[in-house]
Parts: sequence; structure tokens; C-alpha cells
Amino acid sequence: MNKIYNEFINYSKNNFKRNLSWLDRDTDSPTHGSFDRNYWHYKITDFNSDILQQGIYTLISLYKDDIPNNYNKLKLKKLIFSVTQYTIKSYQQNSSFNEYYPNEDGYPPLAFISNVLGDTFIEFPEFLELKDIKNIYKKINLYLSKLTEFNASNQYAIGIAGLYKFLEFFPDFKNIININFHLDNILKLQDNKEGWFNEYDGFDLGYLSVTLEALSDIYEITENNKIKTSIDLIIDFVYKIIDKNGQLPFTINSRNTEYFLPYGLVKNLSTNNKCGPILNLLFNNMDTNDHFIKGNDDRYHSHYIFSSILKCLPHLKNKNSFAQLDFIENIKFENAGIIKKYFKNYDITIYVGLKKGGIIRVHDHKNQKIFLQNGFRAMKGKTILTNNFQSKNWKFNINNEEIICEGYFIKSNFIISSPVKHFLLRLASFALGNKIIKFLKRLMIFNKISKKHSYKRKIKFKDNFIIEDIFVGFSGYKLKINPKQNLRHVASADIFSEEDFCEDIIELNPKLIQEDFFEIKNKFKFN
Repeated sequence: MNKIYNEFINYSKNNFKRNLSWLDRDTDSPTHGSFDRNYWHYKITDFNSDILQQGIYTLISLYKDDIPNNYNKLKLKKLIFSVTQYTIKSYQQNSSFNEYYPNEDGYPPLAFISNVLGDTFIEFPEFLELKDIKNIYKKINLYLSKLTEFNASNQYAIGIAGLYKFLEFFPDFKNIININFHLDNILKLQDNKEGWFNEYDGFDLGYLSVTLEALSDIYEITENNKIKTSIDLIIDFVYKIIDKNGQLPFTINSRNTEYFLPYGLVKNLSTNNKCGPILNLLFNNMDTNDHFIKGNDDRYHSHYIFSSILKCLPHLKNKNSFAQLDFIENIKFENAGIIKKYFKNYDITIYVGLKKGGIIRVHDHKNQKIFLQNGFRAMKGKTILTNNFQSKNWKFNINNEEIICEGYFIKSNFIISSPVKHFLLRLASFALGNKIIKFLKRLMIFNKISKKHSYKRKIKFKDNFIIEDIFVGFSGYKLKINPKQNLRHVASADIFSEEDFCEDIIELNPKLIQEDFFEIKNKFKFN
């Protein structure tokens, strides 16, 4: 055994009850088998969020004794069947799966449910002997096979993994489902030079770990060398980005996630010698209060974070130790827009996110501190502009001593729920189904640039670094430092961490700009 296995097994023992409390276990309840406590217990929603049915992985781990227990196996199996049956009935009633509102018919719940059903039937193939389950499982995957998802690679990869598992049970459907079409599509979403997959116009380490898990499952089924090459590229990308003590530059992620799932790394331990050092650095201090796993909310814990840990257990049990990281001190990923620079004399690592408005992170290893510069917000009435936003509009130039990033601020806002808005959403989804999803994404994810408000950042490195920020067109706007929170809506983002209280790299009191051209200069001294 090894320390990582001990960390994971202790975490699993301490958290499986928390996850199972989300499950309706009352055999007489009409919602028996639902993993959405907000629906069946609190009754603050009026539909089951189907994506949470992935909580079934907890029951499977208990049944297989991956989490040691003395529970009655027959009762566990009945409960696993009930969750499966409830999931199948949900699709049978709605002809789709929902995640955030009724009649949503979204791609993510369909993809993740296909995948988890495949894993469930691998463990319990006898469930497929029941006609209703088998027929609905076929309908789910036939529908899934007609869809694509090019903006969120992790969702598409999970969906394709689900399809591959389905075809293992029903190989005759290979004549109907063009699985190679989907495989070619997902591989095209990877930057073949740098290794990352597209997540709304950039890289995102949290979602990249989901993609890694899915591709690892697909490779196990297909042994396709193209997939193995893709997997190795992902691992190499993470290996080069990770800091010497295991910290990841989460704030630079395109979708602002602050986690990394371990199962993809564990799945590739025997074939890629970089997985062990990454895994060890990321999770060897999992029992500490400041580990990123501690901040994730119940929803995503039940969605896929806990299940990723559980799936690692049988693979890690007999591993002994892991190699040390060969720390990459300096790296430049121009396509991803990332700069990583290590200053050995001061034991400091600096990251710059050039496709996110030039935001900066400083990892001060000597003093065990993180300093952040999360960009700016400019506010005028109800108008909110920010440079802390992943966008193709950012242009940059890099040389050894100076980095220049320039572009335009992005229009944003806060969306507040209300009864009227929810009524209109439900009315629209009832009438139009999933056709409204594109509109919602434009409203909440694909914000537009404001060409009236330009911005340039210059960063100069010497024995310290100097930051020059130039704002044009902001007269009448109140300028302030952007907090850690990002204004792009991402469901799994904005978890609490120690970084919420980090010191800012630059100083700026909220200031009303009175001229069209405004410039500020700051110096960050290395200690």
C-alpha cells in the first residue's frame, strides 16, 4: 500500500455516508432511487436533477468492498438496482434527462448518465436482462449518438465513453452508431502541440481531468494508439504546468475550476511514468484543511468528484510508491496562453494567463504564500466590464524580459434568480425544449467584448517584476481590482479556498477614472 491509497480510503470512509444521504432509500417512496435530496427530501425543486444519479458509484464501491464494510450485500444490490431503475424511468417519462430545469434535455446529463449506466451494467450485466431497462438504455444511446458537443470537451469525451461501453453490450449497433465520427471529433478538440482540450476557448485543468478519465476508459476498450497518444499529451501538459509543491494555477483555468480528478492519472500509472509524480504531489496532503478537495460543494462531490476517488481504490491498493517530479521550471504554452517562470534565487513560481486578460499568480514557496492579481472590474451604473475573462480577443507578445497582453474588456453582469424569470424559463423550455440552451449560453457564458474599452498590460521581469496597466475609454467608470471570483458562469466553479483571502500583487483603491487614458504602475518585490 501507499500514502495515496491511505488518503483515498480514509476520505472514502469519512464521506460515503454524506453522499448516500442524498439518496432516497425509502422503498415505499415514489422517488425511491433518486440521488437528488433537494427534490425528494427538501422539496425545493420540482424535478430530479438526473446527473446526480452518479452517486450510484458509492453503492457499487460498498458492494465490491472497495470501501470496507459489513453491510448486507443483497440489500446493497437491491439499492443499486433501485437507483438504476429510477434513472431509467426518468428517461422513460421525459424522453430526456434534466440537470437544472424541467424539459432541459441537456447534453451533459445524457452523456454522464450513459457513461454511469455502462459502468453499472459492467458490474451487474443481469440488469440488462430486464426488457424495460434494456430498451431504454438503447434509446438513451441512440439519441446520444446523434449529438455532438464542441465547446466542452469533457462532456463530449464522457458521452463517447458511454457510447463505447454501450457498444460492448450491443455490438450490432455499430452499424447504426458511427462511433469513429465521434472519436475523430473529440481528438480534433485537442491542441496536438500542447496537449490541452478545448473548454470554451481555452484550457481548464479541472475539466481536462474529466476528459482524461473518459479517454482512459475508451482506451481500455479500444486499445487505439491515437487515444493513447492523446492521453499522454494531456499528462505531459499537466506535468509541465504543475508547481514543485503540487499547486496548480487554478485561477488561470478558462472555466475557473479548482479541482483535479485523480482517476485518469491512476488508470495510466502503469503506462505513463509521469502519472505517479503528479498524483503524489496533488493528493499526498489530502487530509489537510487547505487541500482543494475540501472546498468542493455537495453537488459536484456527488456528481463526479467522489466517484473519481472511489474508482481509484482497487487500482491503488497494491501500488507501493511513486517517483519524484522532475520539476519543469519554465514553460511557455502560446496556444493556451500560459507563461510559467521559476526564480530559483527567490524560490518563487510565477504564472501568467495571457488569454484571460494577463492575470497573474505568484507562488512564494519560501514564505508559503500565494499572491494573486485577478485583473480588474470597471463599473458604471449597471454596466460591469472585466478583463478577467477567457477570450480569443486577447493578443500577446512574449520575450525573455517582457510580456505584453492587450485586448478589450468584456461585458458582464450578475444574473439574479426570481420567480418571474423561472416561470419564463419553464415556459420557454416547455414550448421549445433544448433549443433555448444556446440562448442561455450566450447570456451566461459567451459574453461579448466592448471595443470602446481597450486595455494593455506590460510585465517586466528582473529581480522583481513591474506591471504597467493602460486603460483607454474608461472615463466615468469606477475601477477596482477583480476578486478571485470570475463573472463567467460555470456550475462547478467558485469553491472556497485559502486563495479567497490571498494578498493582491498590486495595490489599487477603487477609483473613479476621469480621463480617457489612464495608467497605473506597480512593482512586486521578491523577498
